[in-house]
Amino acid sequence: MKLVDHRELPGKAYVQFIITESGEVKEVNVRTHNKYLKEEALRIFADLKIERPARKNSENVAIKHVIPISFNTKNFKSYEDFFEKNGKIPSQ
Repeated sequence: MKLVDHRELPGKAYVQFIITESGEVKEVNVRTHNKYLKEEALRIFADLKIERPARKNSENVAIKHVIPISFNTKNFKSYEDFFEKNGKIPSQ
């Protein structure tokens, strides 16, 4: 991967997911332009379990969320450098 000025190294991903009535996280979709950030965001949500799902009229309900995740990529020359220093290099 080409090295870039760290100020240009984007570190944001948008994660869309559904929390089911039982608190399971399903249908996780990540929007980012970098495969490393996408894989890391998917890893974060892979085993996520919500203890208190949304409720409506005293019943648990499924709900869709979209949240931004900002990765602190300052002081890194490349995504590989970022993940090496954080203990994980995503698969190619």
